Amino acid sequence: MSTFITEVRETLAPSRSDRFGPLPPLLIAMTVVTGLVDAFSYLVLGHVFVANMTGNVIFLGLAVADAQEFSVPASLVAMGAFMSGALAGGRLGAVAGRHRARLLAIGTLVNIGLIGAARELDLPPDTLIYVGDDERDMRAGLAAGMRVVAARYGYLGSELPPEQWNAHAIVDAPGELLGFIDAAK
Repeated sequence: MSTFITEVRETLAPSRSDRFGPLPPLLIAMTVVTGLVDAFSYLVLGHVFVANMTGNVIFLGLAVADAQEFSVPASLVAMGAFMSGALAGGRLGAVAGRHRARLLAIGTLVNIGLIGAARELDLPPDTLIYVGDDERDMRAGLAAGMRVVAARYGYLGSELPPEQWNAHAIVDAPGELLGFIDAAK
């Protein structure tokens, strides 16, 4: 039992000469914070589950720890954009969720706005990637001329399996998107 306690202590408070430095306690702290964020968002933001952001929290921690190929600004932008979208979606669902037609109309206008912003930034649709967890997402992205990726994690409300959604790729975890993005460059 004393070996276990010693290992826990060394993980939570590593010595200065530890080969991993402060990384283990930072990863543990990020895991706790991510759990709190997931719990808070689900309970407060209209049952929005943000487990997809867990990877970005870890990437942020690795970037702060100076791990190569990880970027603090990129992680913060991804997390900020997701939080903005989750907050807006939660509020929208709370206000218009009982009126499905209104919710659809507002969602459509938001998508039109995003497509307009992409055009203003001179980003052709075929350079954009639309990630979704429902067959409708794939149809919307394809109709807009975008490359589409089906996420097996998340809603998955379609009766058809993701293999039949005409997606360019199917991913089982958020980290797999990086491979698709790199291949698409």
